[in-house]
Amino acid sequence: MQALIRQNGQAKSIAQYLKKGAGYRYPLGNFLKGEPQWEAELVEELETEFADIRKQLGLLGKIRDAVQDYRKSLQS
Repeated sequence: MQALIRQNGQAKSIAQYLKKGAGYRYPLGNFLKGEPQWEAELVEELETEFADIRKQLGLLGKIRDAVQDYRKSLQS
């Protein structure tokens, strides 16, 4: 799937959506083929950091849900 913008009556791709892989990472192997080495290294490094953030957000969401469930059980 691609995000498009219209310029002068023509559709121009501005983004390409990637399906998330297993876990918290996006598979970037095919996406980075043909890109300059420096760019691929930067994307890989940042994706590692973003995967850590996604994991932390997932864990915080589970804590939030557990606290809400606990509050509901106290009200019952």
